[in-house]
Amino acid sequence: MRKRLGRGFTPAAFAVLLASLLSAEGTAQAQQPVAEITLRADNFTFVPDQVTVASGEVKITLVNESWFIPHALAFEGGIVERIERLEAGQSAQLVLRAASPGRYTFFCPVWGHRALGMVGTLVVGPPR
Repeated sequence: MRKRLGRGFTPAAFAVLLASLLSAEGTAQAQQPVAEITLRADNFTFVPDQVTVASGEVKITLVNESWFIPHALAFEGGIVERIERLEAGQSAQLVLRAASPGRYTFFCPVWGHRALGMVGTLVVGPPR
């Protein structure tokens, strides 16, 4: 004879319900909001040249608005993600994990661009 838990719940039905609730909770935690930033590269500058985000995942889109000059995106301070060389008119995205609050320099690693001032700052604040 099967035991019933309350109003018609069998132990198997209870286990299925519990598993689905735990699965939904894990999915909600895994899908934290992602900050989205667009950087425009043109005339040896990034616009904006300073961006502030809370720690966590950050999706960055780099748009090369130059007519003929290639650009790219790299970071200092232990951030290894980067966007490789983009020709004029191209764009690309990356998602990075900004875990530690602080100030991180980003720059264009194409030869000579950093020296011409193609530099910016990513400011990472505490999580929200």
